Amino acid sequence: MKFALQMAEMAERESSRNAWVACHAVLRAFEEVIDAYCASEDLHFHDDYPIKAWEKRTQWLSSKTCLLDEWNRIQKLCASANQSDTAQMLNILKGRLAKMTARTEGF
Repeated sequence: MKFALQMAEMAERESSRNAWVACHAVLRAFEEVIDAYCASEDLHFHDDYPIKAWEKRTQWLSSKTCLLDEWNRIQKLCASANQSDTAQMLNILKGRLAKMTARTEGF
């Protein structure tokens, strides 16, 4: 979670200067969000090779509609990676981080 928050800060800082850096930071932060939710179900993918880890994350994520929708939206916004898209990506990420830190919602 701490890494996700740090990446979110980097994305925010870079959003007006370099949309691609901000995009990468948002993607990394959201990956950590996914892994935090997986860990709450005692699933851990960091020891796997990256391709295998993403296979497992994707399989797990397919049953979590809300998270999957947010992940897909971030990926689509990242395709163009301009400043308004970066702002939307940050809003999605911040919303999810707020839910996680408040523990008001499972997914």
